[in-house]
Amino acid sequence: ALWSFIVFVAFIVVLKAFAWGPLIQALDEREMRVVNAINTAESKQKESEELVREHARKIEAAQDEIQAMMVEARSDADRIRQDILEQARQEAESIKTHAIDEIERARELALKDLFDQMNGRVIDATEHVLGRALNESDRERLIEEALSQISSRSN
Repeated sequence: ALWSFIVFVAFIVVLKAFAWGPLIQALDEREMRVVNAINTAESKQKESEELVREHARKIEAAQDEIQAMMVEARSDADRIRQDILEQARQEAESIKTHAIDEIERARELALKDLFDQMNGRVIDATEHVLGRALNESDRERLIEEALSQISSRSN
């Protein structure tokens, strides 16, 4: 057992002299690589988390912009609809006014034609009843009387 102890101590001394330094150095290098890998992984994880937050902010900003565009599009559509309705109302009013003017002109023309026909018939009937031709002043007086009677009856 003494020889075993001596061999063991000799083995430890030789091991310490030749192998312990390189073994400790290899373990230290491995520890450094592991620490560096952990640090790199943590750094990459932080970068990834920051990228995720940045992308979330960009997505939120894009959603806000889309929402604003939708509000603006609705507003534009409402404005265009109102413009179209106003234009249609104005066109309808213009058509109505034009139609009323046309009807009034046609009415005036019809009344004028009627009055002209009535004037001729009144003069003819008066001349026939009187048995003589009427002079210009008699004609105008009879026309005025007939027109006033027709006007009072039409109203």
